[in-house]
Amino acid sequence: MNPLLLSEYRKLSTLRLPWLVLVVAPIFAALIATAGVRLLTGSETLVAAEAARAVTEPLWFLVTVVAILASAGEFQHRTIRTTLLATPRRASVLGAKAVVIAGYGALVTALGAGVAAVTGVAIAHIEGVPVDGGRFVDWGGVAGAVLVGALFGTLASALGMLTRSTALALTTLLLWRFVGEGILPVVSRRPEISAWTPSGVARTVVEPWDDVLRNVGSASILLGYVVLVAAAAAVLFLRRDPA
Repeated sequence: MNPLLLSEYRKLSTLRLPWLVLVVAPIFAALIATAGVRLLTGSETLVAAEAARAVTEPLWFLVTVVAILASAGEFQHRTIRTTLLATPRRASVLGAKAVVIAGYGALVTALGAGVAAVTGVAIAHIEGVPVDGGRFVDWGGVAGAVLVGALFGTLASALGMLTRSTALALTTLLLWRFVGEGILPVVSRRPEISAWTPSGVARTVVEPWDDVLRNVGSASILLGYVVLVAAAAAVLFLRRDPA
């Protein structure tokens, strides 16, 4: 493994929260899947792919919290100075951080979705509910969810590096996610704008890939948001020394 990637992996793995999320996320996903099966009527069929997709948004939120605390925490605890002393090439440091946190986001999402699908199928068999594995395009949406987990991890990490404050980054995330994306369509009087927000395009990526161009287009828009925030964080990181 690249020494810089290994260094970033070790820093992430020494934190308690990433490990806690890896334990909690599958349990949370299993509980949601179990509840989903219990809510089905006798005539309904459980689609395994839909069970996997149903838990993705909470998983993404957990990933973003970990990414912010990991990136902004380096500045607040001054450990970023040690990193830069060991590796003065700041662009390489940024690249390694992006790769590691993207991998973590993909892992959490894939793990949670997989557990949700397996749990849903198991509970459905116990309850006597018909089970359908789902179409290939449905599982394409699950793969899209894993991609979104990686992108949201990178986006949140960049936000943490941009603000250099866990409190400010988390406040920004919460306000945008639970307030901004809700009132923006109302204030602009354009309800359709909600489909163009980061959460809106992410939901499209997770939908069954019946219209591949639409799904890929939404993934490209989300990637654009990531690149925009990451570029701003990179400019600040490359030009300004840690306080």
